[in-house]
Amino acid sequence: MTPKSQRLLVYTVFFLSGLAGLGCQMIWSRRFGIGLGHEMPSVLAVVAAFFGGVALGAWTLDGVIGRSARPGRWYAALEIIIGIWGLLLVALLPLANEFALRLIGLQPSAARHWVAAFAIPLLALLPATMSMGATWPAMERFASPLLPGGKCIGLLYSLNTLGAVAGTLTSTFVLAPALGFARALLLLSGVNLLCGVVVLFLEQLRKDDAASFEPTPSPLPGGESTTGARNKAPLLGGAGGGSTVLMRDRDSSPNTGRQSRRRLDLTLFVTGLLGIGYEVLGVRVMAEVLENTIYSFAASLSVYLLGTAIGAGIYHRFGKHISTDQLRPPLLIGLSATCLLGTWALTGAQKIYDRCRVALGDTLAGGCAAEAMVAAVVFGLPTILMGATFSHLLQSSRREHDGVGRAMALNTLGSALAPATFGVVWLPALGAKWSLVVVAIAYLALLPKLSGKQYLVMLVPLALVVLLPQRLQVVPPPPGGKILEYREGVMDSVAVVEHFDGHRSLLVNNRFTMGGTGAADAARRHAHIPLLLHPHPQRALFLGLGTAITFAAAGTHPDLSGEGVELIPEIPGVLRHFEPHNKLRPGLNVHAADARRFVRVSRESYDVIVADLFHPARDGAGALYTREHFHAMRQRLAPGGVFCQWLPLFQLDEAMLQVIIRTCLEVFPHARAFLLRFNIDTPVLGLIASEGPTGYSSDWFEQRVRDANLIQELKALALPDAWHLFGCFVAGPTALRDYSRNADVNTDDRPVVIFRAPQFAYRRKQTPHQLLFRLLDRIQSDPAELAVETSSTGRTQSFSVQLRPFVQARNVYLRGLAEESEGRLAGALDAYVESARLSDKFSTGYARCLTMAVQQSKAKPDEARRLLERLAEAQPSRPVASELLRRLFEP
Repeated sequence: MTPKSQRLLVYTVFFLSGLAGLGCQMIWSRRFGIGLGHEMPSVLAVVAAFFGGVALGAWTLDGVIGRSARPGRWYAALEIIIGIWGLLLVALLPLANEFALRLIGLQPSAARHWVAAFAIPLLALLPATMSMGATWPAMERFASPLLPGGKCIGLLYSLNTLGAVAGTLTSTFVLAPALGFARALLLLSGVNLLCGVVVLFLEQLRKDDAASFEPTPSPLPGGESTTGARNKAPLLGGAGGGSTVLMRDRDSSPNTGRQSRRRLDLTLFVTGLLGIGYEVLGVRVMAEVLENTIYSFAASLSVYLLGTAIGAGIYHRFGKHISTDQLRPPLLIGLSATCLLGTWALTGAQKIYDRCRVALGDTLAGGCAAEAMVAAVVFGLPTILMGATFSHLLQSSRREHDGVGRAMALNTLGSALAPATFGVVWLPALGAKWSLVVVAIAYLALLPKLSGKQYLVMLVPLALVVLLPQRLQVVPPPPGGKILEYREGVMDSVAVVEHFDGHRSLLVNNRFTMGGTGAADAARRHAHIPLLLHPHPQRALFLGLGTAITFAAAGTHPDLSGEGVELIPEIPGVLRHFEPHNKLRPGLNVHAADARRFVRVSRESYDVIVADLFHPARDGAGALYTREHFHAMRQRLAPGGVFCQWLPLFQLDEAMLQVIIRTCLEVFPHARAFLLRFNIDTPVLGLIASEGPTGYSSDWFEQRVRDANLIQELKALALPDAWHLFGCFVAGPTALRDYSRNADVNTDDRPVVIFRAPQFAYRRKQTPHQLLFRLLDRIQSDPAELAVETSSTGRTQSFSVQLRPFVQARNVYLRGLAEESEGRLAGALDAYVESARLSDKFSTGYARCLTMAVQQSKAKPDEARRLLERLAEAQPSRPVASELLRRLFEP
């Protein structure tokens, strides 16, 4: 094999190593996120654990690898260890998650939570991450003789990081969705094993080439032959140069003094801290612009990595021969200036994204491309300079026996500390804008002694600070309204906005509306419907508080105590803006915790568990619809308990609805579907289930609702009787099973919802009621499934018979709302009248006609008269239409 072929093979190996390494990191993080939860300590600690293991491996093994005559064997062994441990982690990760959950507990102290969330992933991943960290000095030693002078760091870093870009995209868009996490890890681990085997092959070639090159020995001073000298420093594939050339290059490094070495070490550490800090802050602000799906983060991370790869490649091509004094000051000043330019670009990120969405189309590919464009504007220039700066610092740090491992370790250690430093400390204290300014100015603090001209150039980034707005807040006030409160958290931003009509809404990341006073009645129905389907609930669990209006509604049920769990820690601090709608009485307690972790760790039993609306496309929310999570909630139900999962039909496509229904039925085979209310703007479906089959007698509502306050509350919410409660029924388990028969099951290993739900989120032009009508068309409601044998069986059967036309009238009424929303008033009126004719118990369509007749009585009296006449004929048992007709049109 020629030297050129060997070089290409080495470069391919390091590219594939980066692909497998980042692909594994993405999947490991996802698996720990599913297991440990998405709370701040868990998310940040897992990142720190990964970086910490990499830093430890680079630091501890750098010296021994540097002194080895066979670095290729070291590299091969390290890749094989990564591959083998990756295979073992497929089985070990679930066990590690389970152990960590027990260690963290239900309500841990901050210290305990951080330590457990850091220590368990660190130890579980340590063999792999330490080996990953040590591959860098091993590959650098192995590949250095391939290039004149041994200066290959920029090229290797560029190739490895390009592999990381490929690993990010491949694992997120291809491997994990198609294979699931476990099989994707098996494949990626196989890539690591392949890299190790290939380098062993190259190492054998190197050995054979060295053995075949046996010139006639000639004596050297000290009695040693030239053959012996060559055997001590064998060549790779016959390439020119050797270890003596490499020694001379490293010994000539400008940073040979102790003071310069300390300064270089400090620069390596701080640039790692600042580089990841800029990424953390940039991603945090862009979350208010992008769609916040699993693909949003992948697009941003890929752009960040691609920029560093380009910068490293540019350094390898043009910068490796430039002296430190000439190169480092411009790089650091450029980093400072471009970070500030990226910060300024964040102020226009929403406009950039909107224009890109229009240009690139309303598809998943178009949405991801638009997100990548925004990330390129924010990350592009800074990351190119970061890649060049890191390559320059690594090249400067090369030493004969320690190589680049020490430098890599220091830089990675800074990276490990960055998420906590900037996300937990600086962001809450200073806000996003000034935290980003701190990053930019800190680069200037690393500058060595400058000349007069360089001092003038340094003023450029300082002047850019003036261009920044007073506050880096993407959330705009609504038309005619204002922002009452805005909080920046490390995971999410939270805003309370007041609209022109005085109603208030809760926004998370400027994307997700978590309820508000304008929809308070609907929010309260979220609590009442499942609670009313239990004979006497005493303990309830509510997952996902939002404004806490739903949770507060549970307080009207006497003798009920409850726990409310909210993931975003900033939300409880803004709940006061939604009083008195969310006033919590004693016995209702709020917890800031991850819902999955809370359910898994808790040992309490609950009569009713209500899982509120979780935005399916939001990154991480899909884990709340998995079979394992449903199973955990079933374990928390008391005997005869009721579980309810509310689903936002206006944020789902039919395929994802079928996936969630089938997954729920896997755990709750007797689940039924209920509508939240009779509307089409934001239709919501509830999957309500118990451990076994349940039925309801005709007098269920009267026996269940006896408290005077509760009666008044339910009347105000259009739930005055059994007709309006059980009239929300959509389908029983048999119909649901038929509807979802061909759908996939959403599991922790193969979270279908996480990967497929975003396809709907990126399509902006969607009719909110489209899925509702597809569901009603494909499922035939049979209210008789609700009945139970009692002493008054005849009465119960009569109730079921009368409930059937009520449900038919409801469906016709909903069609009328759709007709009206699309401007077809005549069709809407026909539907409303027909709903009144179908069932005299269904009064909603009847009332809607009365309202429209009054509105038209002056402008269009003939049409109003005909409408009232038709209404009186359709439902003669109700005298209101006839009386209104006489009052409006008779003298």
